[in-house]
Amino acid sequence: MKSSAARAFGPPLLLMGLIFVLSSIPGRVEEGMFRVLTELDPPWQNLLHIPVFGLVQYLWLRGFALNGKTGKAAVVLSFFLTIGYGALDELHQYFVPGRYASLLDVLLDGGGAVLGVLGFWVLRKIRDDSSKNV
Repeated sequence: MKSSAARAFGPPLLLMGLIFVLSSIPGRVEEGMFRVLTELDPPWQNLLHIPVFGLVQYLWLRGFALNGKTGKAAVVLSFFLTIGYGALDELHQYFVPGRYASLLDVLLDGGGAVLGVLGFWVLRKIRDDSSKNV
């Protein structure tokens, strides 16, 4: 991977890798650093999908923007990458002991992706406005 491609697309890929590792944790962990994650109430675990997948979406959009792609096609592609990964991650969890696949989680991933798009646009507008005032 070229350094510019790594700079652009490394962050979302790394975050997706971290999500994979975390979703590989069995339903209950008795000891170790992941114990706190498995002790969270399921509603809180579900709500974590929103900011995490919002960040995935944001990072994909950032990666495309660093490569000069900021139009509707970049938004749609990054959205499908984010939601598609969320669905694949749910399928992966189906095979992890003590975990299960959930359509609700995929919907929450989608909500996070929408917020990621909005956050990207807001931050970009703020950055563009501040550069005009300089």
